[in-house]
Amino acid sequence: MPQLWTPDDIFGSCDQETIERFAEDNRVERKRGQVSQRDLADYLSMWANTQPHGGIVFIGVENDGKLTGCAKVEQAHINQLYTVQRLCPDAKHEFKKIPVKNFSGNDDYVLVLRVHYRPDKLVETVEGSAFVREGDEKRRLSEAEKREIRLNKGELDVESEMVSLNFPVDFDISLLNTYRNQYIAKRQLSSRYTIEDILSLSKLGKQGKSGFEPNLACAILFAKDPRSVVSGAYIRVLRYDGVEERFGRNLNSVADRVFEGPLPKQLVDAENFIETQIRNFTRLGWTLCYKSRVSERGVA
Repeated sequence: MPQLWTPDDIFGSCDQETIERFAEDNRVERKRGQVSQRDLADYLSMWANTQPHGGIVFIGVENDGKLTGCAKVEQAHINQLYTVQRLCPDAKHEFKKIPVKNFSGNDDYVLVLRVHYRPDKLVETVEGSAFVREGDEKRRLSEAEKREIRLNKGELDVESEMVSLNFPVDFDISLLNTYRNQYIAKRQLSSRYTIEDILSLSKLGKQGKSGFEPNLACAILFAKDPRSVVSGAYIRVLRYDGVEERFGRNLNSVADRVFEGPLPKQLVDAENFIETQIRNFTRLGWTLCYKSRVSERGVA
């Protein structure tokens, strides 16, 4: 069943019958032999970003499936197509030349381009454009979509991204001073290091033209209100009566507290609250147990 073939299946057993069998879909694209190198680079980016297997480009086939071939295309142009990776250097691909009979019945050939999916990287052209396949169409990715893909593939560390908070106005200075002093003492550094220096050494921001620029990790740790940049940056403690949560008339929630502020303070406050919610039990000592046993024997 052709519907179940993967791009590797198509590429591995490619012949004229295979080329004629597969129309454009989420695995195959058709292009004329005169396709430009720049246009082909966009398709390298597209297939390299399309899960799960990438895709195939048949070069020398019209959109309607007509085999026009590449035999009459100038060799200089074919050479350009072979060097398309110059315009999309991160794409992993390979070419194959398949002999065919063109629509006129003459001997010809079709170039088959196999582009592999990159699970570790967003693939862009040298112009900074990136594409993805949707059905039988090529779609350009927005900057927001590109950023999300980079995050999902591990290219970006979200905690290293800069935030719009003002330093030091929006930060807890006492907490920053405590961190600086402990950092200097532990590493036996000179006292000449400022808070900004220590934060830079800790990869919690960098020095910019207008002063220190904190990143997201710095905001979560030391900002007065981390929720201004991450809405979920808080700790919620719930206590239930029993061993399972109930709802409605049987609601058994007996304590519900939310802790906000810098993360170190959240942890301390939450820990202190949890301690107040834990029941304390006193066990009988060994002496009481001994007296009880003696009494039972009638000695005491």
